Amino acid sequence: MKDRKVYERRIKALQDKAEPYLTTWKDIKTYINPLRGSFGEERQDGKTINHKIMLNNHPRQCARVLGSGMTGGMTTEANPWFKMGMDDLDLMEFESVRLWLDALQAMMSSVFSRSNIYSVLGQVYEETGSFGSGAVMILDDPMTIIRGRSFTAGEYWIGRDSSGKPNAFGRRYWMTIGQLIETFGIENLSPLAKAAYETKKDIDKWIAVIHLIEENDERVPDKSNFENMPYRSIQWEEGSPEENILRVGGYEEFPVLAPRWQSIISSSPYGNGPGEDALGNAKMLQKMVRKKLLGLDKMVDPPIQKDGLVIGQVNTLPGGITSMSASVPNAGVRPTYQVNLNFGDIDNSIKTVEDSISKTFYMDLFLMLLNMDRKQVTAYEIAKKIQEKEFLLGSVLQSFEDELLDPLIDRTFMIALRHGIVPEIPPEVRGHNIKTEYISILAQARKMIGTAGVEQVCSFAANLSQVKADVIDKIDYDEALNIYSRMVGTPEKLLSSDEFVKSIRLAREEARKAEQGIVEAQAAVQGVKDLAGIQAGAGA
Repeated sequence: MKDRKVYERRIKALQDKAEPYLTTWKDIKTYINPLRGSFGEERQDGKTINHKIMLNNHPRQCARVLGSGMTGGMTTEANPWFKMGMDDLDLMEFESVRLWLDALQAMMSSVFSRSNIYSVLGQVYEETGSFGSGAVMILDDPMTIIRGRSFTAGEYWIGRDSSGKPNAFGRRYWMTIGQLIETFGIENLSPLAKAAYETKKDIDKWIAVIHLIEENDERVPDKSNFENMPYRSIQWEEGSPEENILRVGGYEEFPVLAPRWQSIISSSPYGNGPGEDALGNAKMLQKMVRKKLLGLDKMVDPPIQKDGLVIGQVNTLPGGITSMSASVPNAGVRPTYQVNLNFGDIDNSIKTVEDSISKTFYMDLFLMLLNMDRKQVTAYEIAKKIQEKEFLLGSVLQSFEDELLDPLIDRTFMIALRHGIVPEIPPEVRGHNIKTEYISILAQARKMIGTAGVEQVCSFAANLSQVKADVIDKIDYDEALNIYSRMVGTPEKLLSSDEFVKSIRLAREEARKAEQGIVEAQAAVQGVKDLAGIQAGAGA
């Protein structure tokens, strides 16, 4: 194992990459999502909203609706959202492969339902929509197979390779001395932590822990212990002596999923999202509300001025009496200036800013998903909404599939494989890649844009055949049905294999020929009878 200084330098490098984003993240926390984001080197006991700044909660409401809408639209537990398939579509013709894929999908769905993954995904969607990036660690769990742990901006640091895939992860977290002893053993604690426990029995003192996960460049491939896994995991007490290491471990797959809402440069460690886009409007909204309340205050309780004829103090209480000389007309107390606000115009201006924030967070689309009965809302309606947004959300959905859902499926499959709960793999599948298709309402909506083209071509060909009948031969209707079925995510069992269809058609053709032969034979017999009758009549 390398000297700990090497790992500390890697953590510092990851922190330096996050530094340019911190100012924006802190503003997003303040003005949009105050209960997320964790900044500073001190432990935060609890997160509260500063209501002196956030006087209008519309930005936070938008972030929450986006998180709930993405959960309901992409990975709801209530409906199937993924389907297992094969890269080689020819393999899908084997019944054994289709049955295995259905069993695999059922197993994966069961694992997800037993774990906490759905609540964690909801947190990741809200986090990514707010700060542009998210992170969740998928861990092996002996009871539920997998367990998720989400992180928020400021408490973790990400590194990526040239293709944009995460390959390094660092974080700072806090544990009490009692928790450290329980987790790592007292023998691995730093001298300071040991002394605090042994002399004062101070098991509640908080200690900062640094955790680094990165590619293991010291791996010995033929060894299977934790220290020789593809990714190493190092944990130590922050500020402890350099020789102090709490634990050295490893992972077979990179355990952290780090989705970005969108990224201009693929290798950028972090992305940007609606929270950053709406930040200016969110600041403006709070200022407008503050000014409105100040104006209302001045109208109800205006600043006043008094002249020298007022006797004593001005009593501004209801029914209060202020004494003054009556010898001078108009003497006494009066407002310093008059404030007459048109609150209708102010409210309209505030509503305009709120609407702009809502559009940035796709509130109309997600509210439609959340408010409409699932039996009523259709993928076509969602597709129209996506088209209205000029496919901007479509690229976001693709990003989540590539950076969140694909690695989640892969990591879960490998953990399940090591637990021995993956259905027995048929020989036809060995050596081939499994492909995941997403069939959530939002995924189907994207595909519906493509199915419209299939429908138009088939419909146009049918209409054109009225003029030129043989043009219909140009369309491979079997393949059109296969393509359409894959686009809308129907179960594999719904469509028969090509071999089975071929056998049905062959049997139908043979039956038709046999029936035609019987008809022709009957016609021939009838013809002979008719001919015999004619000849008999002629002989008479």
